[in-house]
Amino acid sequence: MLFDLQLRQTVGLGYLVSTAKHSRALIVNQNGERIVYNVDFDWKPLYIPEAELSKIETELDKKPALRRPIYTVEEIGGDKFLCQVCNVVFDCIGSITAKFPDGPTYFALSSSEVPAALIAKFGGFQCIVVSHSAVRLCHDFAKIVFQDDDLIQFVISGRDVEDRFEPITRTRKEAVSAILSKGREDTDRACEWADLLASLASYFIVAHEIGHLACDHFSDRDSLSIVENDNVAGDMAVARRADEWQADSFAVIATLYQHIRIMEGESRPRDTRFPDRLSAYRFSLILAYIIFTVMDLENSGDIDYSKNSHPAPLARAGLTAVSLMQSSLYTTTIDQPQALELARLAFKAIEICIGRAGGGMLTAEEIERYGGEAEESLMAFCKQLDHISDKRDLLRWSHLSWTEYLFPKIAQD
Repeated sequence: MLFDLQLRQTVGLGYLVSTAKHSRALIVNQNGERIVYNVDFDWKPLYIPEAELSKIETELDKKPALRRPIYTVEEIGGDKFLCQVCNVVFDCIGSITAKFPDGPTYFALSSSEVPAALIAKFGGFQCIVVSHSAVRLCHDFAKIVFQDDDLIQFVISGRDVEDRFEPITRTRKEAVSAILSKGREDTDRACEWADLLASLASYFIVAHEIGHLACDHFSDRDSLSIVENDNVAGDMAVARRADEWQADSFAVIATLYQHIRIMEGESRPRDTRFPDRLSAYRFSLILAYIIFTVMDLENSGDIDYSKNSHPAPLARAGLTAVSLMQSSLYTTTIDQPQALELARLAFKAIEICIGRAGGGMLTAEEIERYGGEAEESLMAFCKQLDHISDKRDLLRWSHLSWTEYLFPKIAQD
């Protein structure tokens, strides 16, 4: 079960939500031992107030991916999975937006089965909506691929994953769907890794939406979605895709730094699976690749992303690796060429594990197409740097030390 806190909380949500007042004891694993740690938090103050609910419902009516009922506080309270997602969302909003001059940032969970999220801005407040499936699918996918010890060893030690798998009989998308539909028996070890990945995926998804707010992307729009495309073209398409890359950059650096704080914080039990920052960096690459793999499920394959507001999901994974590369010397001891090689090895590792578990993987043609789109987008985005610099509001960045490592360098004078 996702986030089974009583049985296998090793790092995950209890550590991620350490900034709020806690009251409930749960059991965590430290050096193979079970210890008691308090981590229950009251996320309700940031859940969308009933008086404002109609505003966000009207906005969701415009977004097919999220056009499903919002969970009530009572429904969430009766579901352990939803409660723990709310804990992470609450901590992400609270830790990042504390000094944003935009009024309160609320959130809501959608019952949509489409992996999606958005942020909508209203007079006096903004609201982030996350579909429960965006996190659940990441967890279910990770629960299968992390049964492959080679993937775990890559994260821990950087050991290369050998090109060893059964004959390929499916397309990559068919393989991902097959993995998500598998009923393989869970293992405690795989579920511990999946729990951590799901909690950090929650953090990433919410931080992406906060990134739109932080980077002031609302000049001509009332809401922005992490997956839904607007049909635009030319310079407008490039500018919109650059906004999405900024938000992805903001999210992946925020999430990596949160993970590092968890690993190195003295006030909480340490997660001994990660021997150093480089292992957390490798995990961030795997995390981003899995998030965008899940989002790619909604890609029909016939979308011309050059005329849309979002790059293709798997191209976004490559662009996210570039964002991580920019911070590599500050977060680890590797330089940028080494960081790019590490990204290649990480994407290779997860693709091989997809091939082993699902019987399909990216073809050479698909790799070339997504790589080409990422490279082309990167060149186009760099032409937007002046535009990006003009839009930023440093009042939102003053308390976030890690933003100086973002790429593009949108937090610097």
